[in-house]
Amino acid sequence: MYPAEIYSEGYRTEEDLLTDQEKVAETPYVFTTQGARILLVDDNEINREVAKAILEPLKLQIDEAVNGREAVIFAEKNDYDIIFMDSHMPIMNGEEATACIRNMETGINQNVPIIAVTADAVSGVRERLLESGMNDYIMKPIDVELICDIIKRYLPEEKVIEI
Repeated sequence: MYPAEIYSEGYRTEEDLLTDQEKVAETPYVFTTQGARILLVDDNEINREVAKAILEPLKLQIDEAVNGREAVIFAEKNDYDIIFMDSHMPIMNGEEATACIRNMETGINQNVPIIAVTADAVSGVRERLLESGMNDYIMKPIDVELICDIIKRYLPEEKVIEI
């Protein structure tokens, strides 16, 4: 069991985490993927574990970064279909990392869909994140159906397999 103090903004209690895991088990996935690679960027290990549990049935290849700087290094070397980017992280936040990725000389991921993932529900945050170069926005705790919709919307059609 995890102590309450290690939960991030999105997961305040162990019950919240268990509720999300139950939702994953109940959700009927209507598609899977083939050859899709994503980058999951979050400084909180629990958030990454929950996201991976949600994404696992989709058969995505998932790379993980623990801060924005690490995300930029991954994006310089690997071709991604989608990047899920936490907005608040140490070393380099999501907006700064997005700007670096958009301005890379290699160009591999300059146009990759970058989805902001945040618990920040303050007015104007969505607009600020989209203006920073991110393509979309989802709130923590992650909603299984919403993240599946986002993945299906942004993945190349040939990588989505209906089941």
